Amino acid sequence: MGLLNTALDTKDSKKKSYEEFIISEGNLSTDETYPSESLNLFCNFFGIKKALFLLYNPKDDLWLPVVQNGIDVTSSRRVRFNNKFLSSVFKEEHFNALTSPEDLQNFKPLLSIREFSGLKNIVFVKQKETAFLSINSHMIEQSLFVKEEIKALTLILDKLSKLESIKKSAVPNDSSVIPFVSRYLSKHKDSVIFLIKLQYEDLISIISESGSENQEDKQISQDIFDTVFSMVNISGRILQIDFYTSLLLFSSNTLKNPQLLITQIESTLKNYFNIQSDLPVIKRSYILYPEHGRDAEVLLSKLDIL
Repeated sequence: MGLLNTALDTKDSKKKSYEEFIISEGNLSTDETYPSESLNLFCNFFGIKKALFLLYNPKDDLWLPVVQNGIDVTSSRRVRFNNKFLSSVFKEEHFNALTSPEDLQNFKPLLSIREFSGLKNIVFVKQKETAFLSINSHMIEQSLFVKEEIKALTLILDKLSKLESIKKSAVPNDSSVIPFVSRYLSKHKDSVIFLIKLQYEDLISIISESGSENQEDKQISQDIFDTVFSMVNISGRILQIDFYTSLLLFSSNTLKNPQLLITQIESTLKNYFNIQSDLPVIKRSYILYPEHGRDAEVLLSKLDIL
């Protein structure tokens, strides 16, 4: 409870509420907020072991995991459901705590055998088009502490729902890519910036042909993006250009060796999708600001993104 003490037991300043502490520590007042940082902070702050942030994709009518904390890879890939499932399982509008065997049985297809075998409860908190799902959480208790947790969490979800950084499900067009890059260049204009393009066509083909994934290319693409997103979104920024391409932005203050990063991403994806091959499965290219240009449109053109 060290964070709790830090937030609430200050003698020389006005005490912060739970949500004020989360908002300030998570930097939720700016568009540079990282969902994984917010989730980790919230879980550490309140002692929650297994949780997900989810984002609703209206185009596909799917609630999809954005980031996870403590939940195994298989489960984090399976937890996705539509509004029909949501309304049939979660009866309350904002907060649901499920404990009955009948209710928990609904989650058998969404969790790994390991996670489901130990499942005792599900907590689901929804705010607009973002949501929080926790497994085996103490938040089922009706206590003042839990009420404060829910209050803070609702505020976090409300803030996250307004952030461009979390709205990654929609594939951007040229008019959104250029401002995205321009903002990053402006913020880090005194640093060298790596612009890294990753292409996943070969990887998606291997996964599809292996027959190990009963998914469409679009869903495989989303799983790839989610995995890369979870690796890089603390120290850099990532944007999904289309279903086969991602753009990564890193300041030289946080990234020294882009080749090493790309190798780590490729290795992680191979392990994630159980690909037994030493051959490259990701096409990659990168350029530097300001060496290759100072304008976002010029740099994106050199990467063949525009």
